[in-house]
Amino acid sequence: MGLEVIEAGRWNIGCSSLSASVSADEYPSAFVLIFIIIFSISSGSDQTEFYFPTCTKPCSLVASAKTSLIDTSPNETLTKQTLMQFADIKNDIAFRKIFGNETRTEILISFLNAILKLEGYKRIVWVEILNPYQLPRMAGSKTTILDVRAKDHQGNFYIVEMQVTDRTGLDKRIVYYGAKSYAAQLDAGENYHQLKPVIFIGILDFEYLQNHHYLSRHLILDADTHEHKLKDLEFTFIELPKFDKTEDELQTLTDKWIYFIKNAEDLELIPAGVTDEGLKSAYQEADRHTWTKEELEEYEYARMRETDEITREMLVDENARKEVAKKAIRKGSDNDFIADITGLTLEQIQELRMETEN
Repeated sequence: MGLEVIEAGRWNIGCSSLSASVSADEYPSAFVLIFIIIFSISSGSDQTEFYFPTCTKPCSLVASAKTSLIDTSPNETLTKQTLMQFADIKNDIAFRKIFGNETRTEILISFLNAILKLEGYKRIVWVEILNPYQLPRMAGSKTTILDVRAKDHQGNFYIVEMQVTDRTGLDKRIVYYGAKSYAAQLDAGENYHQLKPVIFIGILDFEYLQNHHYLSRHLILDADTHEHKLKDLEFTFIELPKFDKTEDELQTLTDKWIYFIKNAEDLELIPAGVTDEGLKSAYQEADRHTWTKEELEEYEYARMRETDEITREMLVDENARKEVAKKAIRKGSDNDFIADITGLTLEQIQELRMETEN
């Protein structure tokens, strides 16, 4: 069996019992390739060699009826792996689309088991997402849902929240949020023994705690004995800036999840080391090639809102620091001291000094 060039863009395929003519103009190249392989296998030949006129040098395609193996020479690449376009997981729409997807709960299950390091009977096998992902009803409107809340097969409650900026009072709000979710489980007159644990997971795009750990777990413990008697409230934080592992350094599923959240936007393929089905699903959901037009629009709206909010917070913060500097100037503090306590430059402080003293 062989392949013969009849004319430019047209090939003739033939063997002792079959023959056919295929035009590149009539069929896409991918169809031609499939046609050739099927033709080869149907001819009964274990191995067939073809020569393509598009190669600068002779290049061969070997089709085996036994193994269905396709092999190309280094001169010609017949298939390419499709590149993916992952979203920024820290974006509100992307975050809730991935972790709040009630049709792919394996994503949230895998994430919770990995981050909380649950093993044995403690492993989560089922979750109900209490606030499933939905697009805002009005295009471009700000969503009021900032987290993903779920309940597992044992009745435990989970709150997973993404925070991109360190806002004033964040620690108090987190404790209040956890306590409120705990109290909300009971209606008036119900017994306290019905209460189930609430586990809060905060994914933070800033450094929050004064240590080098990118993953930390906070429990209510006895100050002297460290006895863990009050078990129904706990808090786990992932601090993304502290995580600096490369793809080659990822050993645990925990690290692979954190790497995904921090770096997915900069990747074009699912890392080779990803074998967990939940994490695979997360990468697939993050691929913007599969999103609807409405989702892509809301994703961009959310990105713009986030940029505007960060800009406003930076302006408020700088104005507050300038007010502190002015007060220090009035009290007679020197420029170096004011720079230390406000973070302003010496040039900025000198300008403020001139304004204040005039």
